Amino acid sequence: MFLNHVCFESILEPERIIIPSEIYKRIKVIKVIKDETLGYRESIERKQDIQKDKAIFIVNPLDSAWVDAMVIDNELFVIESLFPKLNLNGKKVYEQGDLNRSNLDTILLFEKHRFMNEARKQFKVAKKHAKNIASIMDHATQYDQLNQFLNHLSVQLFKNEQVVETKEIFLSSCQYGTLLQPALDPLFMIRNIRHFIILKGTNQQSISTCLHQLKKVAMIEEHAPISYYCPFYTEDIDMLYLPKMKIAILDGMSPHRFEPIHPKDKIYNLDYIVMDQEKRLEHISDLNEYMKCYHHYMNKGYYALHQAKYYQNQLLAFSSHKDQILHYVDENK
Repeated sequence: MFLNHVCFESILEPERIIIPSEIYKRIKVIKVIKDETLGYRESIERKQDIQKDKAIFIVNPLDSAWVDAMVIDNELFVIESLFPKLNLNGKKVYEQGDLNRSNLDTILLFEKHRFMNEARKQFKVAKKHAKNIASIMDHATQYDQLNQFLNHLSVQLFKNEQVVETKEIFLSSCQYGTLLQPALDPLFMIRNIRHFIILKGTNQQSISTCLHQLKKVAMIEEHAPISYYCPFYTEDIDMLYLPKMKIAILDGMSPHRFEPIHPKDKIYNLDYIVMDQEKRLEHISDLNEYMKCYHHYMNKGYYALHQAKYYQNQLLAFSSHKDQILHYVDENK
């Protein structure tokens, strides 16, 4: 595997499980851990009985330093709160441990979920303004120029001269990073990448179109791409990885902060390639207003997420302290 850190769910769409299908298909046994977390990622990685290269950590959507589930060989270890979202499909299930909540546990957990719900509400309003921005940007996009650019990239990557329209093909996919860590944390879970192609600009629709179309061409050319989806726009690809060529094509639009790190890395700014600036300026006042509202509600959502993370950290710290006390009592009986 070229990755070992993914997210289990989207904050905006908690009912949607985002986990690579090739990982889930190989799982035969599910072990449910009755706790808030499996532990701190670095602590788990330091354990001698864990083979770091084989373990796949499924991280918490608030903080990717904490592990909510872990796959080792054909076994999935998962916290109790995520278990109901799994499709069991004949897999064996074992429950481990017993969770006895104190009043403080319950209060901290309630506050965490209260702020997560508040963040979700603010992000949904922000997303409405983002759609208005996308509508204006779409009006200013020169799609003949976009198709020429796509053909250029297609030839560069696959020697394929045409970006063909095909029906949607199911691909392995997962979500990486978290909304609080949108810069890929920073690319710590990606291995073996030798070349980045970074697509920048202010029009999310143009970048998304490029990634989706290149994904289809890669499938036709039998390159077995793997898509990584955005934790905010869960239908948009943030990164397309081509394992045979060890190339990653990245969405470089803010808040992503990708820059070249390899000698052959390339950046394309789609604003200069496909945008009709005169049409964009026709709607500049509306665009500025939508942008203002978008950033306002995004900031409110981020604030609520940070509050949720604070209560989660308090809960985990309290649980850790409680375990240390119980361990001390057991040793001194």
